[in-house]
Amino acid sequence: MSFLRRSFRIVFPCLLACALILPLPFLLSGCTEPGPQDSADNTGSGLGSPEDSVPDEPFEPEEPIVSTFHYSGTEYDLTAVQEDTGEEGFFYFDRTVCGDTAPDAPDESGDFTDLAVCNGILCAVFENEPAILPETGFVIRIRNAELKRAPEPGIGMRTSLYTESYLPEEYVMIGSKPVEIRYRNIVRIDDNAGFLFDDGWYTSTTFSNIWGTEMAVDKDGTVLEIRPSGNENSGNTPIPESGYVLAVGAGSTYESIILSASIGEKVEHISERHLYTVRKFTFSQYNPEAGRTSPDLLYLSGADYEQTPAGSGTEILIGKDGIVKNVIANAEGGNAIPEGGYAVCASGREAAPLAAVVNVGDLCVQTAAKMIAFLKTPQTMEKLLIKRIQQAKDDVYKVKFDYDFIDYKKADALYASVQEEFEKAKGKDRAAKLLRTCDLLDELYAELVPGIPFGERAAWVTVGETDAEGNPYLHYKDDEAVKRSVSYAKSLNLTTLIIDPLASGYAVYPSSVQGFLPHPELGSFDVVKAFAQACEEADIDLVVMPCALLSVSASTVYPKGHYVNLYESKRLKTQKGRTVDGYGAIAMDPSDPVIRKMITDMVTELLVNYPEIDGVQMDYIRYPLPVYYQLENYEDFGYSSPASEAFEKQYKVNPATLKINSPKWADWCSFRSAVITSFAKEISDAARAVKPDVRMSYTCFSDANDRQNYVYQQPEVWAKEGIADAIYPMIYQRTTEGQYAYALGFAEISQYADVVLGIGAYVRATEQSMIEQLDMPRFMEYAGASVFTLRYICVCGYTDVFNAAWRNPVIRTDAERDAFIANRLDAFIYLHPDEPLESLRSRVAELAKLPIEEIQTELVATGIQNANLRQELGFELQYLGKYAYPLGHSSG
Repeated sequence: MSFLRRSFRIVFPCLLACALILPLPFLLSGCTEPGPQDSADNTGSGLGSPEDSVPDEPFEPEEPIVSTFHYSGTEYDLTAVQEDTGEEGFFYFDRTVCGDTAPDAPDESGDFTDLAVCNGILCAVFENEPAILPETGFVIRIRNAELKRAPEPGIGMRTSLYTESYLPEEYVMIGSKPVEIRYRNIVRIDDNAGFLFDDGWYTSTTFSNIWGTEMAVDKDGTVLEIRPSGNENSGNTPIPESGYVLAVGAGSTYESIILSASIGEKVEHISERHLYTVRKFTFSQYNPEAGRTSPDLLYLSGADYEQTPAGSGTEILIGKDGIVKNVIANAEGGNAIPEGGYAVCASGREAAPLAAVVNVGDLCVQTAAKMIAFLKTPQTMEKLLIKRIQQAKDDVYKVKFDYDFIDYKKADALYASVQEEFEKAKGKDRAAKLLRTCDLLDELYAELVPGIPFGERAAWVTVGETDAEGNPYLHYKDDEAVKRSVSYAKSLNLTTLIIDPLASGYAVYPSSVQGFLPHPELGSFDVVKAFAQACEEADIDLVVMPCALLSVSASTVYPKGHYVNLYESKRLKTQKGRTVDGYGAIAMDPSDPVIRKMITDMVTELLVNYPEIDGVQMDYIRYPLPVYYQLENYEDFGYSSPASEAFEKQYKVNPATLKINSPKWADWCSFRSAVITSFAKEISDAARAVKPDVRMSYTCFSDANDRQNYVYQQPEVWAKEGIADAIYPMIYQRTTEGQYAYALGFAEISQYADVVLGIGAYVRATEQSMIEQLDMPRFMEYAGASVFTLRYICVCGYTDVFNAAWRNPVIRTDAERDAFIANRLDAFIYLHPDEPLESLRSRVAELAKLPIEEIQTELVATGIQNANLRQELGFELQYLGKYAYPLGHSSG
């Protein structure tokens, strides 16, 4: 079925958005706990025998007395603490008496107003109903009394005794001091918060730079190692198995807390759920036309500005009621400011923290000069849940018309549970029931993500890179790092990993090919062998991906015996003699027999030495992009011997003398295309001579004009002539529409070879767009998706997205496929109980093996009246028959 005829689903407004709960800040100063107060009745004289000094009853310190509270510059006397006497006055409550099992203030009759305070700010007002007590805060109840200033969220409020400490939702307690965890398993950024790395991280170390302090903790909470920032051994801390690493940036408020810990000390990792959150930010009211360069937040009133100014960063759009309407990360400006509302914009170091802690539905208030706070309260949560639940109802309804791979019966049951739990939240134990409603919404939206159980699920693995100075380094130096990565891939239900046998031009396995020197950091470790063994154990296909151009960074200094120096005369050149492309890379000439033999020798060597390898994928099977594109200054590559000599011999003209409007320019371009195609065939033939069933695949540019006219790739020819078993277009678009526009160009190729769409995790697509891109191959009848890269899935925060989209293991056998088809038939019967679908049960698996025309004929003969149902069921059976197994596996 044509992808154009299917509407994109809104099935994932964000797995995390429905959680509605965000981390909370600390008060690291002025947060002293009350100590026991002396009692004259219990001090004793200090004289006599020890027995005389022991009291009859255990010593119990008196509760500290809260006598007054301060609000908007005025002090008020409290009538009672931890009780409501029903009299006129002000009453104080917190959880020290009620505890977590009774999170509501006492339910008393009569008129009263409850004020919930947390982090020193009045967060919520409850009229004639008991407030839900803040986890770390208090409630002031007002009976027949007045405040000089009407209760208003955002105004400061404190008691006379002490400022209550305010703990975040997730933190590590070191001694008596907490370190907030705001980020989990993503690359460390410049934010005043903690980063936690555990078994959900993609490899065995944090792989962070030296500008941070890190602490390794084992599964029992014992500190194993502390690495201060700024030293040679800082960062990149090994992650204990089943334990974690707590990291903070250099200069963070929390750095001294981590450094105060001792090896062998016990620390506690605590993760909770809160109904109240308070996030304070400083903003500046400067002219937005001057640019978004301030480190503070930009506050824009909708009365003065219609849209946000240009500039990258995070943008929060707030309605006239103060409720956050939209949170836009990686915004580029130009977003409409709600009428009567305002916008808060952040660039630079404030952008990520703002996006991390603000959610749609939060209440935004001004707390003091140039200070705003984003509040989450039970009331704002209830308002947001009403909208979310209605949206969920619409989404459940919509997906039933898309016939996605979801359990519709389970989705209906989950939605009913969401409604039921939310209705219960209007009575007692509201806090727990609101949180339970959020959890159920999470479950529902995870279920609404299409769970595709077949086709290719691949990820590229970058084995090594070069740093800013051109020095090569490895991501994988031992078995543990490889095993952790493969384990992470397995947790995402991937089918295939694609690894580089070269890293920064160095071999990461023991190669006998002249010019392939071992990586300087390799030692005796064999990266390919480690991945081969780990993938074999995990039942994941392993594909090796040599670089056909043998490209290296021009800034890297290589030894004399390295191929780039050994064959210096065989470097690719432009018509002006340039050997470095616009990206600072050097490439070897694909027309030279010596270079071609190096590549084929490497491919055959890998297949002989590592029989576990399932496929070979050729990357950079092309010429580099031109350096200049102007008519009178066009400069591209391919003017090395023997290609230029062969062209001159055949066409009687030196290609270096041609301009792009010369009559023979098209011939010169076609000649270079033939060079690349013949090279691709030579590689495939060499590989298949060693391993006939090896799966040969090739990456290519996504844009047809670019690949045909500038880098001279012909994937259409490779597919039609059987050179390639699969083509992997490197699309990498931020939007679903952009991804789809490029994917359309591979429809013809898919008739001859598998097309696996390349998806860029690093481009920071929205979570919904990422879901749609992962689902796109099914709609376009392509073979699957491959993600660049495995590491970016984790560090860019897409782990939850992939866990939802690829939550179902792939189908590997005929029996699993038949069971899945039977379950899908049950789903269609559930959606269309009046259609004669039950009669298909005994033969639906056989129908999947027929051509689409015969499937449709059979469905018509069955008596199915709904034409759309016939089309969808036929499409699904056809796709199952074609892609029911992960590529590289056989059925049985």
